[in-house]
Amino acid sequence: MSVSDWIQVVAILVSLAVSIVSILQTRKSIKNTEKSIKDANRPYLSIYFETIDTIDFGKYIVLKNFGKTSAKILDITVDGSPKSHGMDIDFSSMIGATISPGQKFSAVLENDFSENLFYSIVYQESDGEVHNDSFSIKTDMNASLPWKHKSSKDLSTTIKNATQAIIKSFK
Repeated sequence: MSVSDWIQVVAILVSLAVSIVSILQTRKSIKNTEKSIKDANRPYLSIYFETIDTIDFGKYIVLKNFGKTSAKILDITVDGSPKSHGMDIDFSSMIGATISPGQKFSAVLENDFSENLFYSIVYQESDGEVHNDSFSIKTDMNASLPWKHKSSKDLSTTIKNATQAIIKSFK
């Protein structure tokens, strides 16, 4: 073989290697894109503590789907249940139910309830993939926050307080 034949063989091998690397890189990019799309469009269920500071003060445990697709709830468990306070906030009635994107369910807590709650939720996507998430909820985290209740017999002050309460609830 002549030198020019060897140069052609080397050029062919280099172009083959570059092509193979390009194909592998493209495949990896496609897989990453598919994973990103799937993660962006999956359900994300969360259980969290919420307070509403309006005319009156309220504490809530909330179950919400922050994702973009529905999820079927397979199991929900709770440790530190407020049953000792006469409340049953285990969300067990939601097992087997489907929760839509943006949908939320909330349960009221007594204002003096201050125990930590630990929830575990197992839910399934529409394609069958199962997720298991755990949440630790500190129900007294607002205990040191200042809160002032303005009560008045004046109608305009009452209307102002009610308007502020409505605006706060939409924020």
